[in-house]
Amino acid sequence: MPNNLAKNIMKKLLTFAIFVLLSCYCFGQVVVQQQQLVVNPVVIERTEYIEIFRTVYRDRPQPTRTARRLQQPVQLAGFLWVFSEDLGNFRQHPHEIIRNVNVQNPHGRNNWRIPTHDELMLMEANADRIGLGSDIYMATSHSNGVLRLVSTGRMDDDIISSGEGVEMGGIIWATSDVGRAGTFVGNPNVAGNLYTWENKEVCPSGWRLPTPQEFEVLARFSRSLDGDVVVLCDGKNKLFFAKERGGIWYWHQESAPFRRFEHGQGVDRISIVHFVFNRWGELEGGPTVTTFASPSIGIRVRCVR
Repeated sequence: MPNNLAKNIMKKLLTFAIFVLLSCYCFGQVVVQQQQLVVNPVVIERTEYIEIFRTVYRDRPQPTRTARRLQQPVQLAGFLWVFSEDLGNFRQHPHEIIRNVNVQNPHGRNNWRIPTHDELMLMEANADRIGLGSDIYMATSHSNGVLRLVSTGRMDDDIISSGEGVEMGGIIWATSDVGRAGTFVGNPNVAGNLYTWENKEVCPSGWRLPTPQEFEVLARFSRSLDGDVVVLCDGKNKLFFAKERGGIWYWHQESAPFRRFEHGQGVDRISIVHFVFNRWGELEGGPTVTTFASPSIGIRVRCVR
């Protein structure tokens, strides 16, 4: 009888021990799964964060730089003024802070704003010059990052007489059209003034009209239409040409009137350069030389040096 009692007690103890071991194992699995559920989204979120907010670095390794404060704003590409320092790291667009900055009219400007994605790429290409750090910088396309403001000013106030150029095809091209004679408009996304053939020599000092061959070299590069602006890119630099009145036309150095017969009568014609758009307004080619224009029409001027 005692032996049977001892056996029953041993069986119960063994059953209880097995139950405890199974319970510990199942609880451990639940803890591991819960930990995995907590950890995995963080890893995925971090991956998405880098892919979305560091697209400006996609063509080169991540830079290592220390942000620095400048004495004054720096102008890039003849139109974009970059603020002299970073204003902090934010998780969303700090509109109230920007309004407060503009109330103070720093550096004589009250229209500082968040850069666009393309403007941020231009800033990244000049990071050492403008003192950018290696952190992620904010743009209108994303609301997370370090804030460095930019300004382009109003067209009426932002006329420049010397201008900056970019090299494409071995030629230095002005980044914007001629505005008033002897000056460039400050914004390359805005069309310049119109000039007749007799008054086309309006490039600022040190600049000249391009030859038709120099224009046609630009046709080798990739082109796209961003709204009403044609963007040419050689893989490093970009040129912007604003579409106006349904097209884009320029004088070139060899433009000269000549007479030809059309529909049985003589008419005056002149050679100009233009971009090619189809009937739906889609960009198809250019710049290319054409001879349909009349010498009396107004045409824009883009200069080289």
